[in-house]
Amino acid sequence: MEDIQFGSMAASAVLMGILALIYKVCTREDGTECIPNRFKPLLAVILGIALGLIGMKYNELAANFKNVVNHVLVGLNIGLSAVGLWELYKTKKPS
Repeated sequence: MEDIQFGSMAASAVLMGILALIYKVCTREDGTECIPNRFKPLLAVILGIALGLIGMKYNELAANFKNVVNHVLVGLNIGLSAVGLWELYKTKKPS
């Protein structure tokens, strides 16, 4: 299965932009965040799966069982990759 594309943009790049926008918008004026850290990985995975399904429709593929499962799994992988990269970034960040 190929990467999910939206025009010339990969779904992983789209997910990164969406998450950055959500996290920026959901920051209060005092610097606290609206979304607790424990829900951020779940949000990334859910949005990854949603982007997988949106990508299937965007690329005009039939909504048969095989296509749905493939795109859900690719979306899940994209979301989990985003979480993994964020966790790696947090552990390597200088104090």
